[in-house]
Amino acid sequence: MITIRNALAAATVALTAMLSAQTANADPVLWTLSSLTFQNGSTLSGSFVFDANSAVYSNVNLVLTASTSSPAFGAATFTLPFTTGAFYDNQDLVALLPGTDVTNVIGVEALYIGFDTPLTNAGGSVTETHVIGTNGDVNDYGAVVYNCVDSTCLANGPTYSYQTAGFVTYSGTPVPEPVSLGILSVGLVGLRSVRRRRGTR
Repeated sequence: MITIRNALAAATVALTAMLSAQTANADPVLWTLSSLTFQNGSTLSGSFVFDANSAVYSNVNLVLTASTSSPAFGAATFTLPFTTGAFYDNQDLVALLPGTDVTNVIGVEALYIGFDTPLTNAGGSVTETHVIGTNGDVNDYGAVVYNCVDSTCLANGPTYSYQTAGFVTYSGTPVPEPVSLGILSVGLVGLRSVRRRRGTR
């Protein structure tokens, strides 16, 4: 015999499974960086949300500590994704300081992050590697703090600091969409209401 309690349990499992499936396939991902070190002694940590379906960054919160050697950069928190383009593909992140006038970015401080492999909405982990190219330049991947020299902010001036050799790992956790959470909540509340009414008869 199917009871209200059993129906509630079954519906909870079904709604949770539906939410999990949608999260795995569609929801954007919160990517977290524990610590990255630059050549001038600065460190970078924080997180950002990236939706691979639309290639859009949001909720950027990347904290840079002050440098301990040259080139000098002060402590800063980058929160503003700059989406005029990317160095090598549409997933590279260029982030600016809050309040930056995006119509006039020449000379402003910026943070660039490139990734070894594409970010996906499945989450997991990705690495970011710095390698010195044959001409002494930083290769395609890695992180750089610099000052923009053009309106796209895709080129750095003479003062910049890149991450030290090696790689760092970003961990990704899917972020459930509000609609999915709403469906789950409404379903559970409705079933509990039915159970409560049955119990008072």
